[in-house]
Amino acid sequence: MEHNKNLSYSNEAFEAVRYGFQYRKTSEELAKSDSDRLNFCLPDPSEILIFLAEAIIGGIVYDALKSIAVKTWSKFKDQLSLNKEQEVYNILTKDDDLVEFYTYIREFHEKSMRITEQQEKYIKEEVIADYNGEQASIIFSKYKRHVSITEQLDINKEAHKKADIIIVRKK
Repeated sequence: MEHNKNLSYSNEAFEAVRYGFQYRKTSEELAKSDSDRLNFCLPDPSEILIFLAEAIIGGIVYDALKSIAVKTWSKFKDQLSLNKEQEVYNILTKDDDLVEFYTYIREFHEKSMRITEQQEKYIKEEVIADYNGEQASIIFSKYKRHVSITEQLDINKEAHKKADIIIVRKK
């Protein structure tokens, strides 16, 4: 299942899954390995995960979320491609993964992510990169030209502000 940008999920739910969960998990994996750090461009989150994040942000209790996850799994299990949607499968079918997802989305929403300074830096870099790409794409689509240096500087300032607002590490 792919993300349908025409659906009306909140931007916060999308960002909670993308940065508060997906990039956070990536940063945790990178912290465990000794290999060179690579920045990833992850695909957009699944609509199922955005839907679950919307419920968490709305204040749903864990037990109700677990019930929704079970029902969602029974409804969509034949439509999921396990090659592409392993993360969704794990969250819908494994208690530990659902608890982790619930916790990470709540921490993102409450602006109190329990992450290291290095993880915070990594996730913010991804927010900045995404924002820069989105704005450059908008300018190209609207004006059929590339971003000017002045525009790029302004976009980058806005990207840093956005990263500082949405990624908040609990100290």
